[in-house]
Amino acid sequence: LYTPPPLTSVGEFAFQSDGKILAVILKNMSAPPYTQTYVLERFDSNGNPDNSFTPATCTSAITSVLVRSNGKIVFTGLMNSFNSVEGNAFELNADGTFSRVVMKTDFNGMNSVYEDGNENIFVTGGFKKINASAIIKGIAKFNADYSLDQSFKLPVFPVAFDFYLPIAVQSNGKVLFGGGFAFAGVGSDSLKLARVLADGSVDPSFQPLIRKDHSNMVNPTANAIAVQPDDKIVVGGSNLFAGISPAFNRLLPDGQVDGEFQIGNGPSMSNGWSPSVALVQIRDSKIYVFGTFDRYNNEVCQSFVILDMQGKKIGPDVNALPSTS
Repeated sequence: LYTPPPLTSVGEFAFQSDGKILAVILKNMSAPPYTQTYVLERFDSNGNPDNSFTPATCTSAITSVLVRSNGKIVFTGLMNSFNSVEGNAFELNADGTFSRVVMKTDFNGMNSVYEDGNENIFVTGGFKKINASAIIKGIAKFNADYSLDQSFKLPVFPVAFDFYLPIAVQSNGKVLFGGGFAFAGVGSDSLKLARVLADGSVDPSFQPLIRKDHSNMVNPTANAIAVQPDDKIVVGGSNLFAGISPAFNRLLPDGQVDGEFQIGNGPSMSNGWSPSVALVQIRDSKIYVFGTFDRYNNEVCQSFVILDMQGKKIGPDVNALPSTS
């Protein structure tokens, strides 16, 4: 994607069914009043801006974008209002025009929004209440019409405040979520990745093989979770895995590391700093990985790679802005 000045960076992104790309663009003004603006824009499959889409602009962070199976777009974040309507999650039509507010929290906004194969919607964040209902754990489940699913009784919650809670659902309805703090309700474990059954009860069979304690002064954090069609789990974050690829790997459905995932050294930093993966998306048998790294398996890249389903880098061919010559 090419985003012209002022100073810009790409945050979240999502794919529509026609291959068009929704991306959150952070625009920083380099002159007073030094404001930051978050804009949800659309690009065609070649990365060119799509002027037929109505951009969504916020002064607070847009942290997650979902393209629903019905074509509607839902975004959420740290904002308290959008389009002069109070709320923390909003629905747009496929062309970006405003549809309605769908969720409102009491505290610290929201981080992730996810739809499973049955059109159930899961959201995470720092909230204690959502749509005036008590959800102390910061994780909630909604039906397709955005009504709260009161039967989802979650006994698991972070032991400390953790706004960044990625979430994904496997084909059998089991729910995965991660973060930067351990989860209470799963025994004495200190893992940063947990799984519950479709009703919210803990799945004791899931024992993910990831780091529990920090090393090299970097706390293990699960920032991104994506589930393949075969229910294998692609996980990205910081200092999660032992070995040569600490920020990115794939787990088998039971949580063990998948030795057939051919990532080599995975994401890394040429300056020796710890790499981090912030976002993972799977589409059309390709894995899209975005984060803080400038190498993938020792090949030069710029914070973004496209992989085949076995973890091998297949793109992009060029990571560069258009020529200015």
